Amino acid sequence: MSGALDALGYSRYVSSTPELPSALNFEEAKKAFHQARPVGMAPSAGVSLFAPWPVPLQTLDSWLDAVTPGQYLMAHLGASVLLPDRLRTLSYKHITILRDPRALLAALLFEEAVMPRFLRAGFAGLSPAEQLAFFWNGGPVPETGVVLLPYPQVYRSLYAWQYQEDVLVVRFEDMAEQEGLRNATERMACYLDLPLPEGLDARLALVSDPSTRFFHSGRSEEGLSLSPGNLGKRINTLCRPLCDETGYA
Repeated sequence: MSGALDALGYSRYVSSTPELPSALNFEEAKKAFHQARPVGMAPSAGVSLFAPWPVPLQTLDSWLDAVTPGQYLMAHLGASVLLPDRLRTLSYKHITILRDPRALLAALLFEEAVMPRFLRAGFAGLSPAEQLAFFWNGGPVPETGVVLLPYPQVYRSLYAWQYQEDVLVVRFEDMAEQEGLRNATERMACYLDLPLPEGLDARLALVSDPSTRFFHSGRSEEGLSLSPGNLGKRINTLCRPLCDETGYA
C-alpha cells in the first residue's frame, strides 16, 4: 500500500522525536512510553494487533495530530469501539489492507521480515510446529512478558474494519499484478479525493520488486509452500473457518 500512496504523491510520516512514534505498532508505542506500559483508568486504545499496547486517547490524539497533510501513518490496528470515532474526529482517511489469512499466517511465522520483532527472541527456541500452535492459540511469549492474542481474534479484529462505512478496504492480493495495483491505486485516489498524477503507471512499475515477490503477491499457495514439513496443510485446515468468513476460497 505504501508504494501506491507514494505514487499518489504522499510521503510516509517519520517522527523527529522519540516521544512521537513513526508508526502505530507495538515497538513504536513501547519506545514512546520508554518501555513501560501506562497505568491508570484513562480511556485508552490498543495499538498493535497481536499484543495491543494501551495508549490513552489524549496521547493517541497528540500522536495523530503530529502527522501533516500529504503524509500517511502506517498502523497495526484492529477495529475497536473507540478508534473509529477518534479517527473521524481528527478527519483521518483510513485505508485497511486485508490479506488471505493463510498467507498472512505463513508469512508471520516463516518470513523473518514479517514476523513481529517482539516475538523473535521468544520464538527462537520453539520448533516450527510449536510456533504455529503458539501463534494460533496465543498466550504469554517466553522471555518477553508479552501476552499474544490468538490469531483468529487478531484477524477478525482486522477484518472488522470493513464494517465501518468510511473506511476503504483493499485486498493485498489485488495489488499483486500491475493491473490490479493500478485499480487499487485509482480506488485510493478516489477515496482521498486526489487526481491521478501524470506518469502513474511508470511510478507503479517501481512498486513491485521481483526479489521480494512472495511479499508482494501474498498468494496463499506461495505462503504455504514456504511452510516447513506438513505445516502448510495444518495452516490451511486451521484457517478454513476464517477463509469462509472473509470470502477467501
